[in-house]
Amino acid sequence: MRPYNVEIFTQDFEMVGNTNVNEITYKEDYLSSDGNTVTVLALPGVRKQDYIRISRGDEEYAGIVTEIGYGTDKSKKLQTISYKPLMELLNTDVLFDVDLQGQGSMEQFICDRIREMFITNEDEMQNIKGLSVTAATATKDWSLHITPSDKGRHYNIVNLIDSVIIPAMERYSILVKTKLDIQNREVQITVGGRRQASSP
Repeated sequence: MRPYNVEIFTQDFEMVGNTNVNEITYKEDYLSSDGNTVTVLALPGVRKQDYIRISRGDEEYAGIVTEIGYGTDKSKKLQTISYKPLMELLNTDVLFDVDLQGQGSMEQFICDRIREMFITNEDEMQNIKGLSVTAATATKDWSLHITPSDKGRHYNIVNLIDSVIIPAMERYSILVKTKLDIQNREVQITVGGRRQASSP
């Protein structure tokens, strides 16, 4: 059977190393914080927050390295790399203006929050190199039922995944899809529902 190619890249899209494995198990679930692991011949220089890409033919999985373990019961030369889906990049708190609920499309609202946090953030350390985000559909008349944290104000601080992305999927079938495009040095995010986009 053809092996899987395992590649590690920095967040600047520079190759750290690559190797092959025969079998992998992979799961990607919005509702679970569980990650994945892959055991490989040790690759020097792998760090937390590096990108990992595992591919074989048309199959491709990508994620963010969360832990590195050296040596296993079988061999000291092996390395266990734990990783989570690329969605983990969006696991942060955002300032949510509750008055914006229902304005424009929900997909565009999510894109705008991602753009503010990770593309045009004044704190350049928060920006993700090569990140692009696109709304593929337009769902109108939406609400996440988020209320202000204080009376008389219209803001709350919420987790982007737990309070925005997951409810958008559960209530409106809007998915946030991620793709690691090493050739073009991009992390591509597409926000869209299963229905066709509505006319403007």
